[in-house]
Amino acid sequence: MRVILRLIVEVVTGIRHPIETDEAGASQVGAHDGAAYSGSVDMKRRFTLSLLFASLLAVTPSASAAIVDWSVADGGNGHSYEVVHDSAVTWPQAKAAAESKGGYLATITSAAENLWITSTFGYPNLNAHFLGGFQPPNSPEPLGDWTWVTGEAWSYANWGPGEPNNSLVGEEEDALEFGHGPNADGGQWNDIRNFWTRAGYVVEYDPVATNPEPIPEASSAFLFGVGLLGLVGWQYRRRSGVATESWTV
Repeated sequence: MRVILRLIVEVVTGIRHPIETDEAGASQVGAHDGAAYSGSVDMKRRFTLSLLFASLLAVTPSASAAIVDWSVADGGNGHSYEVVHDSAVTWPQAKAAAESKGGYLATITSAAENLWITSTFGYPNLNAHFLGGFQPPNSPEPLGDWTWVTGEAWSYANWGPGEPNNSLVGEEEDALEFGHGPNADGGQWNDIRNFWTRAGYVVEYDPVATNPEPIPEASSAFLFGVGLLGLVGWQYRRRSGVATESWTV
């Protein structure tokens, strides 16, 4: 690892010890001192540096919101939850996005779950965020046939005062969101039109048997390997004093 770090520093800075000693004990001038070699070294350094940066960028994970477990040991259901802030999605788009993540819009089936989500993420981070409740077409309005996206029984609700209400006359509000301040059960719910954009959505994930470390994509591993091979080859040629040999990766 120390050798690799030293190579990286040399690539980035172009600094190397000016005098090295060969196996016979004779002093050798560092590779940067030869005028005929300097241009070739500069080109190689830039090429290798570009490979290195490409490989590092390729294996660096993208940032994402924190996923929090509600563990069985803490009285939970073993599921995990994530709050996604996105003011550009409608309810159907939020549903699709949650499923593309491997989860689904959160289905809150108990007061304990509603309170845990509220206390864990804080209500200001949940207000106007979609949940996994909806009314199928032709449902009795405004209270009838509310359903969870998972098909779970609709056995619990924490509607805000006067909700659900189809507040706009003649407009059905058939999607669920956190839309009122918290009460004893946590954030209260509101019905909203499903084609409106809101502040984001809450994702729920079922428990999994294992949680392996993510494996880098093949292209990422290839770029990283090429970058390291380039560094090692360059260092070998500099140490061997080969100044004009062509360099192929």
